[in-house]
Amino acid sequence: MSGDNKIINKSRIRFENKYLIGIVIAIAITILVIFFTTVKKTSSKTDITNDEIKSLIDNKVTALLYVFNSRSSNDMNDIISSELDGLYIEYARYDVSKVTSEDYNNLLKTFDIDKDVFGTPALIYIKNGEMFANIINIDSKEVVNTFIDDYELSMLK
Repeated sequence: MSGDNKIINKSRIRFENKYLIGIVIAIAITILVIFFTTVKKTSSKTDITNDEIKSLIDNKVTALLYVFNSRSSNDMNDIISSELDGLYIEYARYDVSKVTSEDYNNLLKTFDIDKDVFGTPALIYIKNGEMFANIINIDSKEVVNTFIDDYELSMLK
């Protein structure tokens, strides 16, 4: 009888270990799925084109446009992206280093912005298809947060 108990106890331990390993694997898979989903959301943002901006205007869409230069060594580019992503605000990206100078000039003309004063990084708030507000030469995270608060842009989620 004592030998039977040892066999039962050993099989019970094996069953409990397999059960525990299954739980650990399930938790690890869940964590990986959440991690890769989050990484994909923040890294899969694509740049908007002039045609897409024209469509926003024509369709009287409300949106936030983030204008930046990825070739710039300005650390604010990453800080602004991180801040907007962290607040889960939807925005369109416009990388001036990836468009022609003609497209860039057309963007500024579209919003009636003076090329001589405009600088990146910048945020342009488009409300119902028209530029409602903008902030240029952003130099701090606090400036971004103030802009978001002032124009209630946290609604753009």
